Amino acid sequence: MTATAEIPRLTIGEQRRRLHNPRHARPIGECEPCVEVLEVRSSESVRFSNCEVVEDRKIPGMAILKVRIRVVSGEPPVHAGWVFNALFFSACLLWPAACLAQQPKRKRATPPEFSESFGQGVFFENPAAQITGKLSASTGPELQPKSSAAASTPASSPEARIDQAGDPRAWHKLISAVSVEDLVKGSKLRLERIVTSPSAYASGGFADARREFSLQALLFAIVEVYPSEDVRWKASAAVAKEKMARNAANAQVGSIQSFRAAKTGLLDLADLVNGSPLSGTANAELNWSQLIDRGPLMQLMEWSQQEYVNPLSASSSKFAEGKDELRRYAELLAVLGKASIEPEMPDATDEDYRAFATQLIDHSRTLVAAVQSNDPELARKAAAQLGQSCQNCHDNFR
Repeated sequence: MTATAEIPRLTIGEQRRRLHNPRHARPIGECEPCVEVLEVRSSESVRFSNCEVVEDRKIPGMAILKVRIRVVSGEPPVHAGWVFNALFFSACLLWPAACLAQQPKRKRATPPEFSESFGQGVFFENPAAQITGKLSASTGPELQPKSSAAASTPASSPEARIDQAGDPRAWHKLISAVSVEDLVKGSKLRLERIVTSPSAYASGGFADARREFSLQALLFAIVEVYPSEDVRWKASAAVAKEKMARNAANAQVGSIQSFRAAKTGLLDLADLVNGSPLSGTANAELNWSQLIDRGPLMQLMEWSQQEYVNPLSASSSKFAEGKDELRRYAELLAVLGKASIEPEMPDATDEDYRAFATQLIDHSRTLVAAVQSNDPELARKAAAQLGQSCQNCHDNFR
């Protein structure tokens, strides 16, 4: 027994939609399970594979029928149009894959084969035998013409190199070329964090910039008198030294003019680090008092000792982790001690002052030797003696 609910009234648009597209005709009203009530144009338009038409009745005043169907197989009604759509879309998805599978594989060329005699006579078997004359000591091209003022300074003359060769505390014996390069690059990175905006520069950044530019001037002065051509920036060292010293002098105040000068100096430093030479002229004489003031020099000493030497020599584990950094800043302390007693520097003629600076240099060299011999205990003792030398000097000259 089946029961059919009352057929609701449909709008004209809904009736037309159902008449013109019977596949989308859907049940109207509710009925018992397995019974569907549809409105279609004729009973033949009902194409359910698992249903049968139980009753069809024409609705008065309309050219449509009320059809009542019953599911025969017990499964939900499956319209023939639904099956066709499923097959059609499956074919659309599988057709491109089938076409690709039928395409022939591309034929690739076979790799070439070379005989053992291939290329003979193109290159020299022994290039060194073809060179005549004496090889130059320089391993790379000059960055600046040899006629420039930087290349003709007395500091780079053979006489100056001979004088340094006999000095046990010569610059090249206190600091290696690798440490000079690493310190220049590290100072450049710090300057990039310092010289950022006029407000930050005026709020105290100018003091840090002065310290870093002073360090740059010191390092390029060492490069200028370095006897080996293997050190970087040799050709531009004299000009770079002058520019960095000028930037350090300008950084004594935090004005906008000082900030712009610091920005320009940072760009010059970036060009130099990236391999471009600096243009300009340099003074023939090297005046250390105009190169670095005592204030920034002492700040660099304290910073090197407190931030690097003391922590990295405190234990064997720290020593093993930071041996390279420990050696670098120990060498920096040695050259700072030597710079503090150059003839033009304040108190350079005082015997006590020179004795304290010499102790600083010697203890720094002992610290470098401890790193080279991988001796953490010797490094700890040398760092303690170095700190005591600094303290004794401060007690007498501060």
